[in-house]
Amino acid sequence: MIWRSFTKTSWRRLQISILSPADILVQLNAYLRRQDLHGTRVYVELAGFAQLPAQEQGIVTTMLEQGADVTISLMLDHKVVDRAPENGTLFYQSGRLYYRLYQYARIRQIPVSQDIYAETPRVAPGLVALDDFWRGQPQAATGYEEPNTNVHLFRTDSRQTELAQVGRMIRAMVAKKHADPADDYHYRDFLIMTRHLDAYQTMLAPTFHELENTILFVDLQAFNGRPSV
Repeated sequence: MIWRSFTKTSWRRLQISILSPADILVQLNAYLRRQDLHGTRVYVELAGFAQLPAQEQGIVTTMLEQGADVTISLMLDHKVVDRAPENGTLFYQSGRLYYRLYQYARIRQIPVSQDIYAETPRVAPGLVALDDFWRGQPQAATGYEEPNTNVHLFRTDSRQTELAQVGRMIRAMVAKKHADPADDYHYRDFLIMTRHLDAYQTMLAPTFHELENTILFVDLQAFNGRPSV
């Protein structure tokens, strides 16, 4: 009896250990369908322009069907209710998700609360101006604007030269000491982002290692687009 019980327990553990993320999401969805979620509040924050894969979107809709109060944080400039956004627009991924969930709730007569907008920008005015420019909403210039010290642009002849320049700038900012130590920069304060990491992946470590006292951590999974796993 002891051996038989141990064998069953071990096999269950083995089954759990080899489950893929997709299998876990299937089981989670099946579990939620058997629950009464009225009175349950769920908050889902999608960083940046991350999209919600089909399985995870299915979990959200299941929670809605079971009565949960679901709030989703999206990076959008306006709500998308009448038609899906056009492909290629800046907020296409998040706008399409908003549209799909809104239509899903409307068809099933699930109440939709009022949208809540961020009132205070979390970034410097210079980055807000850059954001307006990228979204096709540049402010008319008067000729008396102060220099935008929050955005620096430079052009190089190669990716390796580009990385080396970025590394030197970071090292110089970390080395500079201020009267108030709280104003000093640390390597953890910097985040280097690129749209396509593959083009830089092989040269990141060698280029930064050539710069003494420069610390580099590469997170290849940072933008895997799966916020639930």
